[in-house]
Amino acid sequence: PATELLRLAAELRAQELATEVYFGPSGKLRDQLAFANERQIPVAVIVGEDELKAGTVSVKNLREGLQARAELQDREAFRAAGKTGQVTVARTELVATVRSML
Repeated sequence: PATELLRLAAELRAQELATEVYFGPSGKLRDQLAFANERQIPVAVIVGEDELKAGTVSVKNLREGLQARAELQDREAFRAAGKTGQVTVARTELVATVRSML
């Protein structure tokens, strides 16, 4: 998957979209999204084995997700709001979807 991540990053950069690839110590998605939120990155592209096999990418609007969770105190409601702002699209729609979220 690392090769595909770098390919996606190059494609986004070619369209003048600032892009960073996470290669941190944790492979857990929760930690990766927390890293992005700490850096105030507005959009995350999620690509795992399932997405690779299906020819899709998941794109998450992190600002929208943070807003949806801001006032939640209940753990279950907080978890349920976790997919807010996230869509799964065909790989070919990556750039258009990221642009639409910025």
